[in-house]
Amino acid sequence: MKPKEKIYLSLLLFLVSGLILLFFVFSLFKEIRKQSQSLLNLKKSLAEKEMRLINIQNLKLVEKEVSQDLEKTEKIFFDKEAPIDFINFLEKTSQDCEIIVEKISPISSPKTPTSTLSRLDFQITGFSNFKGAVCFLQKLEFGPYLIQVSNLNLRRITQEELKNKNFQGLSLNDLKLSISFRVYTR
Repeated sequence: MKPKEKIYLSLLLFLVSGLILLFFVFSLFKEIRKQSQSLLNLKKSLAEKEMRLINIQNLKLVEKEVSQDLEKTEKIFFDKEAPIDFINFLEKTSQDCEIIVEKISPISSPKTPTSTLSRLDFQITGFSNFKGAVCFLQKLEFGPYLIQVSNLNLRRITQEELKNKNFQGLSLNDLKLSISFRVYTR
């Protein structure tokens, strides 16, 4: 073989091996691009799933807060089928405020078509000093039940009433009180 033919043959082998090398490099780059695109898609999917997880955790926190608020809201309405707890609350509050309860009674209330809340109306009559009456009203207002006072009558006990045996232990400074109020129920 002549040197010129050797050069052409070497050049041809070099070009063929270069083309084969280029083919492998391009196919390798193509595979790298495909794998990196797949990796980007996985990262994107992972980021979306992390956002969903964060949203779910936030919803769970909100659900806890809302359920606690709902429990508190449920507690302000008493069960009208069994108002024993409410009556006990009234009796304890009247004792704490030094009110002598004469009577706790439900009263009939006019039906209003606009009201969507169920309710019961009560009336308490009794005797106390002014400080006790104010104490009782404050404890009703800030108590654990949703109460709306609709009528309050306070009057000083008269000398004639003090002579009655039902008024023993009371003085002219004491008051006869009558409180009508509405309690919202479940």
